[in-house]
Amino acid sequence: MQRREAREFVLSLLYRHEFVETPLADLLDEVDTGDQRSYVERVYLGILDRRAELDALIGERTVGWRFERLALIDRNILRLGAFEILYLPEVPPQVALDEAVELAKKYGTENARSFINGILDRIWKESGRHAGAEREAGCRGAAGEAGATGEGPRGKRASAYLRAKERLGKAVGIAVERVSLTSPTTETLLRTVRDLACDPDVPALLVEAPLPDGVDTQAIRDALPLEKDVDGAGTAALGRLLAGGGGYLPATAEAVVTLLHSYGIRIAGRRVVVVGRSLVVGRPLALLLLAEDATVTVCHSRTTDLAAITREADLVCVAVGRPGLLTGEMIRPGAAVVDIGTSSVDGKIVGDAHWASVSEVAGAVSPVPGGVGPLTNVLLLEHVAEATERAAR
Repeated sequence: MQRREAREFVLSLLYRHEFVETPLADLLDEVDTGDQRSYVERVYLGILDRRAELDALIGERTVGWRFERLALIDRNILRLGAFEILYLPEVPPQVALDEAVELAKKYGTENARSFINGILDRIWKESGRHAGAEREAGCRGAAGEAGATGEGPRGKRASAYLRAKERLGKAVGIAVERVSLTSPTTETLLRTVRDLACDPDVPALLVEAPLPDGVDTQAIRDALPLEKDVDGAGTAALGRLLAGGGGYLPATAEAVVTLLHSYGIRIAGRRVVVVGRSLVVGRPLALLLLAEDATVTVCHSRTTDLAAITREADLVCVAVGRPGLLTGEMIRPGAAVVDIGTSSVDGKIVGDAHWASVSEVAGAVSPVPGGVGPLTNVLLLEHVAEATERAAR
């Protein structure tokens, strides 16, 4: 019995355990070799022993799906994959993830392969083993961040976003260098960005928003060279996106599509409403969803009877920055909701969707905080790693 067969055998044991308890000694008689016997015993007993812990861990990452509603076979594949990633150091996490996806393809329900890959990938990246794998692979870069911080709400928001990227960069071995200016103007920021753009030791650049009032944010972003614009924020990158690609994708819009794929939420052929038309999120997201063969409607501040439009959608993506804008009565039962907005209310971060009412109606809903935001930072650093590799060629 090879290890792959041993994994399938463990999966069958987990299924049998749901209906009848058989002495382990009798079960192990079906295993050929001592090595595989040891693996089966260790993994099977380990999953049973840690079942509540594994289910809670997986459940936290099945946002909107409700773990207990998943098919039994899909739950057991997730338990097996998560156990190997977290508790079997001799099994490379990528191998554990890939083999779980193969099990899902072979035995899982429809769409299981996609959402199992997404959930286990998150468990791996959040476990700390992913950071070690990145360092072993020699992934290292430097991202220059041009921003303006201060004591006002906008400055504090920019600082918070920067700190999140710095923490994640440190975890995976990517140096994030903050370049902050006090009381900047468009001219001083342009000079700073252009200097960084010419620095061969800085392969990636990101302009952190929000910038102070009076600064032409888009002019600053347009100063980024296409090959270093890792958030796809400049006009050149957006033009490439409109034409079908060629630059880095805007990370927040990319995060939304990645999140949907990870949870097996179909996009092609679906009616999608994007609430918000900013150059940073709304418009790029609409283009990415069109590229995924969705039928897309973009709504904005001048849209009349927003609720009538969102109630027709299979998927609603809201990115406005107005707390609680989207309520449960505006959602068709079973529709998916991706909340991209972030606001501070009474010291708490909240989204554009009214969580209490929307989560009662929607089939799936992304949380705030969490959801799109952390994934956006991960994708940004993936872009930095790619830019670093390209610069080294």
